[in-house]
Order: sequence, then structure tokens, then C-alpha cells
Amino acid sequence: MSDRSSSLTVRRAYLALGRATRLPGKFFLPVGGVPIVRRAIDTVRSLGLEVALVSVAPVALADVTVLLDDRDAGPLGALARVLETTRDPFYLFGGDMPFLDPTSIATMDRRFRGRCIVPIGPTGAPEVLHAIYAGIEPERVDRWIARGSGLRDLVDEIEREGRVDRIPYGELNPSTFTDLDTPQDYARLVRRPKAN
Repeated sequence: MSDRSSSLTVRRAYLALGRATRLPGKFFLPVGGVPIVRRAIDTVRSLGLEVALVSVAPVALADVTVLLDDRDAGPLGALARVLETTRDPFYLFGGDMPFLDPTSIATMDRRFRGRCIVPIGPTGAPEVLHAIYAGIEPERVDRWIARGSGLRDLVDEIEREGRVDRIPYGELNPSTFTDLDTPQDYARLVRRPKAN
């Protein structure tokens, strides 16, 4: 383990792999010759974090634990599945983020004071799949799923309760928020002059 990783407070990270209906197979598309999800796994592991996938479909990666999300309720379903396995604080990232940045992750960890940490992304919206979650009650998540609500709704509610710290946009490396949702996103990514 590196010196940087030994100082992290939050020890686990989960990568959420959803339906990917607009870009099927996106988690395994290559960026710089490496599948997106593998890049994310390697980045998280470089910090000494335990990593697991939360997926709505079976995934065959021999060196990674896969938690099947049978709720299929988007990011909120992924959160619920993780809460079935741990009450410790954890990172939840989108599995389609090829440029997760170790320095940004370490910055989030330094800000962690027992409450959720949710950075603001380039659009001004909270990046709920690039966050630290702590102290979330599983029953509450199940109620939100039953309502048909999303993870942003839950984050907004717990923020009103003073249980979320936000990191303003610009304090983390902007490329860490890059995610792929559509074929156009992927085409723009592979046309970049340098795919980190």
C-alpha cells in the first residue's frame, strides 16, 4: 500500500453498473486500450481501497466481487444493495467513469467528517455516483425506491437534515466526472487528443 492509501479513512468503493440502455456494453468499451470498468477498478485499488461491483446483470471479472442488484432501481438500487453488505462509510462511483482521479478521491476522503460527501459536477448538479455515503438507513432507501424516487432525491432530503457536505465544482479534477451515457459520449471520448 502506498503512503497515500494508508491515510484514507474510507476503505471501500463500489462501482455501479446499471442497464446501460443508451450505450449497451459501455462498461467494457476500451479507453486507451483498457475497458472502462477495469480502469476504474485499477484506479480505486491504487489507493488501497477494497472494490466491488454492484450490477443489475451478471458480470464475469474473476478478481472482483460482484453484488447483484435485483431491485434494478438505478443508482438508488445500487445504494440499497451496498447497504445490505456494510454500514461502514463507502465510495459509490459510476462504473462508466474512465478517468476517476486518485487525487480527487483523496481530497474527498480528507473532507470526510462522518457525513455524506457529494461533489457538484460540471452541470451544477450533485454527482451522486461520485460520492461518499455514510449513515444512510437501509429502510429509508427502500421507502424511496418504493416511491419511485431517485438517489438525487434522497441526497437532497438528507442534505436538508444537515447530513451532506458538498464539494464545489472546481475543487476536484473535472475529468474525474467524465462518464459515458450515449454513443456520442464515447465517440467524443475516443476522439480526444489524449485518452489519459
